[in-house]
Amino acid sequence: MADITNVVLTLVTSISRAAGRARVNRRSCAALAVQCNSVSRRLERGELGSPTDPRLEELVATLAACNADLTKFSGLGFLLRLIRSGEVAEILTGHSENLDKWLSLAKEELSDEELREERRGAIRFKREVLKRQDEGIVILKSKTSVLVPEVPPLLRAKLEIGAEVGKFPFGTIYTGVYDGNPVYVRKISDEVTRDHLDLIMSSVRLSKCLIDCQNVCRVIGVCQGVMIVTDATTHGPLSKLSNMDDKQKVAIAYKVADALMAIHDVKTDTECVVHRDIRAENILINQHPGQDDELVPKITGFEMCKQNTTRTGNYPDIDEHFRRWWSPERTNKHGTSPASDVFAFGVLMYEISTGMEPECVGDLVKLEDMRICSQYTALMERCLDSHYNSRPSMCAVAEELLSIQNILLAKRTEL
Repeated sequence: MADITNVVLTLVTSISRAAGRARVNRRSCAALAVQCNSVSRRLERGELGSPTDPRLEELVATLAACNADLTKFSGLGFLLRLIRSGEVAEILTGHSENLDKWLSLAKEELSDEELREERRGAIRFKREVLKRQDEGIVILKSKTSVLVPEVPPLLRAKLEIGAEVGKFPFGTIYTGVYDGNPVYVRKISDEVTRDHLDLIMSSVRLSKCLIDCQNVCRVIGVCQGVMIVTDATTHGPLSKLSNMDDKQKVAIAYKVADALMAIHDVKTDTECVVHRDIRAENILINQHPGQDDELVPKITGFEMCKQNTTRTGNYPDIDEHFRRWWSPERTNKHGTSPASDVFAFGVLMYEISTGMEPECVGDLVKLEDMRICSQYTALMERCLDSHYNSRPSMCAVAEELLSIQNILLAKRTEL
């Protein structure tokens, strides 16, 4: 039987991060509602304890109220109800000082006019969110520009480097231990020049703007100026993971799409951020204890991340192996944009579905051959459109993947 604390803690963490990003809009509320309903069903089936347990009955009522809040487009109200329920003591203690303040911001319902416009609900909380976030980071689609923090230097004496586990465009990836904790070490090659190294480190700094995104791998710091140290995960890269069912595959695709949307929402100097190296090797997989089917993807590989510009910049030459995820406009040196990430995400969808790396982009749709479902393949095909302005936005991609997830869930329930 699953641990009720872990289940609810995971749910609350997801909600807390969404509210912290000021993502109070219909799409995020719909995603959280799916999680809310999933936990409710598990409670009703007795997977988390006896349905007659008074504490669980109270939690069922809390989740029902949360779902009502989501329907009313009141994201902070949803968060507050879960915290107030007291089912997870750590959450209640950690947020106790802010409860009254947040409660004053939450509203039971919004007007019909506000419901018609997604952004109004989010902008309503913008000023208070700015006040309560230490680094002034607001992942909100607006003209708000964030402060790009420094990447802290790490002590070499505390870092142990283990076995080689992979390659990235500018060097080699190793397992390691830093200050007693497991890490990955992305060591930049000695062949990279100082100018190129500075450019790479500037890219890595942009990842620090995403410290509140649960599907982005945390950069701990840089050691000796050439070793990028990140959190380790339980399963390593997505490319090495096998035996996933269709539900897990679509769930991973959805979470990566949501994280990419958060990346694109970051504004630095009024320009959005583009990842520029989305592929299965750069998606690390974590697994929550006690939840065998809950796989959590973490985007890494921020060495080419940059602000959206019309040109690609003077990065070192990239091996042909890594160009299979590049969009036509990038291959032809016409620059990168969020649409370039959407194209790479289309290639990633192929990797997720087939478990294979791409050979030739032109045949990917045919090769994928509707292995998961026709809707998944159709979305992948739109992401791989050769015209950048014909591709869907990451927001639209995430919404459609959520719909596909619900379709698969409904089919599974019928069985």
